Amino acid sequence: MTRRPWLPEENRIASRYVRALASGRYRFRHEAVTACLRDLGRLYKRLLVSNPNHPVAAPGRSRHLVGEHLSSLLGRQGLIWTSAGLTGPERAATVRYASALVSGRFPDALRAAEACLAEVRALPPASRPLRPRTLATIHLHVLDEAHHLRRTWPRAHWRAEEDRVLHRYGRALARGEYADSKGAVRDCSLALAKLPRPRVGGYVTRAVRTRLLRWAHEAGWTSFLEPWSPVAQRVIKKYLRRLYTGEFRSVPAAAAECTRELRRLPVTMKTGRPAETDAVLRELTKQAQRMRLPRHRTDWHPGELRILEAYARRVGRGDFSGWHEAAVACRKELQGFWTRATRRSPVAVRRPAGRGVPGIHGKMLRLAHELHLPGPERRAWTEREDQAVASWVRWYDRYRTPRKRGPLGVAASGLQEELENKGFARTVSACRERLRNGWLQMHGLA
Repeated sequence: MTRRPWLPEENRIASRYVRALASGRYRFRHEAVTACLRDLGRLYKRLLVSNPNHPVAAPGRSRHLVGEHLSSLLGRQGLIWTSAGLTGPERAATVRYASALVSGRFPDALRAAEACLAEVRALPPASRPLRPRTLATIHLHVLDEAHHLRRTWPRAHWRAEEDRVLHRYGRALARGEYADSKGAVRDCSLALAKLPRPRVGGYVTRAVRTRLLRWAHEAGWTSFLEPWSPVAQRVIKKYLRRLYTGEFRSVPAAAAECTRELRRLPVTMKTGRPAETDAVLRELTKQAQRMRLPRHRTDWHPGELRILEAYARRVGRGDFSGWHEAAVACRKELQGFWTRATRRSPVAVRRPAGRGVPGIHGKMLRLAHELHLPGPERRAWTEREDQAVASWVRWYDRYRTPRKRGPLGVAASGLQEELENKGFARTVSACRERLRNGWLQMHGLA
């Protein structure tokens, strides 16, 4: 298959992003490819207005082709960027530290990567890219070189004095001296740090927790194996009902109160799983999801309701083409309301959770239904608009199967831009719906 040559306009856009890559504006190549595709899409929309069957703009360019083109332009100019590969001195440093990791000079790959990064950043400017390397990049290269040298490398093992401390706190957790594993892990980490010869670089909390829980399970701690006792199940269901009736504003608040009540139970009723906050939170979250309850329940402030009602009335007057557009504008005004209210009283009024565009959109619809407010006025499509729709329906029918990059979205954007040039105001979603219905009518499926 022959590839279509790149247009001069496309090359100008690609050259701009090649310069941005070389100057360090983008950290990774895929970020530049995404931005370049966005600009190319705008170019194709302009070309399709004048010629809906344009040989390049109609099928478009895939992400893979744009990435290849940017790489070829970079290679012709001899440029490098952050993720384009290591330079010679950087590669030599990563190989040297990977060898040290394999030989056991470092306890793990992260410590070797930190030491390698310090050496790489000290290289002269001619031996490194314009943008500094990150720890994540050097870490990946050190791991890759270490796996080439050997499949595994010596891991740091627990010494005898460290294992004795872990065993002691694991038995304490199994005896019930700690309400949950977090407290045992925290005290054990502090005790390990006070040893005469603590580990270089400190102790990773996840590693301490894994080893401590192993000793706790061997000592009889079965918090994750036994089911909840019947008494605990009744307490959890009671708090689930209180969460449903709205006594608690969030699941974590109900879980904290439920955990305190479970710990106050008599000793004879404390059978089954211990009352850990994390375990109770997981159980309540699981039950709430089954009942389709929100994780956070927030009430609307009277000032918010006034703003929502004003925008709902503006939709009925025709100031907005749809509810979504009104919700986006309303959210901006609500952000100013929260800022002013927090500045006046930081404690009394705080920005609540769940105030995104979907939440505002749904609340605005419910408010309009309660107040019997009219919705946006649906304007009939004129004959001139239908002529443009028919042209784009034929384009969509032609490129629907071979085209991979959303032909309906491209056709809707092109139709919206053509109608705007002719003096008609239509949204992209309305154009998309009109094109879909037109294609179904063309094939007798409507």
